[in-house]
Amino acid sequence: PVLLQRWEAAFEDLSLFRFTPTVIHGAIDGESIMALDNSITGFMGWSNLKIADPAEDLAWVAGSANEEAAYNVFLAYQAARPSADEKIRIRAKLYSEFDLARWLLHCMKLKDDALVEEAAQMLEDLASEVEQGLRGMLTTADYSSVAATSATNVPEADEIISEFDDEPIFGTVETQLIEIIEEPTPEVDAGFERFVQPAASEPPSTEQLPVYEATIDDTDDEPYYYAETAEIIVTKKPDDRLF
Repeated sequence: PVLLQRWEAAFEDLSLFRFTPTVIHGAIDGESIMALDNSITGFMGWSNLKIADPAEDLAWVAGSANEEAAYNVFLAYQAARPSADEKIRIRAKLYSEFDLARWLLHCMKLKDDALVEEAAQMLEDLASEVEQGLRGMLTTADYSSVAATSATNVPEADEIISEFDDEPIFGTVETQLIEIIEEPTPEVDAGFERFVQPAASEPPSTEQLPVYEATIDDTDDEPYYYAETAEIIVTKKPDDRLF
């Protein structure tokens, strides 16, 4: 249940999957890498070559027990590909964890009891690390409160709408406050903020963000009439602009 909740929260976080598809190897692991004198000289096993998420090729690195080496690999990747999306490391970590479940299914298909037991234990160990806070978060949903809480200085509905005065809105807009969530405050570390994770021993600092339900009704008689409802999370920039 711990892993299921963790993975479902990550897969439902749409912001995590905003990336540019590219050509990937598709099956990088220790056996596919050729090396000589501590330098990579090539890759084997290109049968899974495809256009997909580049984080798939980095999953094996993200799941490495050598966290220092993995960290350095991602820093080098960022330097070599500045256009890479900022959440590629988190997705790679998600894929590496999810691969453990796929490995368990493969072992079950082989009907090898010893391998099944070993794969199940790997998942148990992962779940234990997650519970102890040793794995970091895959999405802000991991630390968000799903229950409504009280907050002060919550923006009014008309204050939100006024922020979009420059955007033409046809019809009417109705908003209603539905909950307040707690969201981790981003950390910054010498330009590498995209890779910073909260320390396991320290709970992440949070800010309270109101969540509004906004309904836009196009009341025109034109044939493209529609009504849309969306959840809007509101926060403030340092200069007090609503965002």
